[in-house]
Amino acid sequence: MAFLRKEKRLSLRRACRLVGISTSVFQYRKRKDRNIGLRREIKRLALKHRRDGYRSLHRLLRWNGWNVNKKRVERIYREEKLQLRRKTKKKLPVHLRMEVPAPTTLNECWSVDFLSDADVTGRQVRILAAIDDASRESLILTAARSMTGVEVRSSARPGSTLSGLSNVPSNG
Repeated sequence: MAFLRKEKRLSLRRACRLVGISTSVFQYRKRKDRNIGLRREIKRLALKHRRDGYRSLHRLLRWNGWNVNKKRVERIYREEKLQLRRKTKKKLPVHLRMEVPAPTTLNECWSVDFLSDADVTGRQVRILAAIDDASRESLILTAARSMTGVEVRSSARPGSTLSGLSNVPSNG
């Protein structure tokens, strides 16, 4: 930049445009961190109150006489990487885990779920799907824009697409 300004006698604006940066980027000067004391206090409080997030630390800072913005506390909290870790779910010990037995006969166990998609116009289409877990045969595939509980129940009535289901109770 100095070469362009001195040797080619270009103005600052033209030299910056030639290099491809804005004048504000060229003139930027980094400021001293004015949050050194606040950072130290947030770290101290975070070590003392390990389970507290930035909101609780902000409250503690206010109680200790710091007149500080919550957004500034959150920014410093993140910059110092003090965020709380999410607790991971503990796995059951191997001897307590039970394997679900696979069904062996037809109609012993079903899986029922709703699938959702959209047509070319963007309108939603819901599909009720039921499969027999033993044979992996599809028992129900009913598509509609929306389904009430009565419509779902009528899909599983005797005489519908389900095979061999004479014991499904009905309310009608």
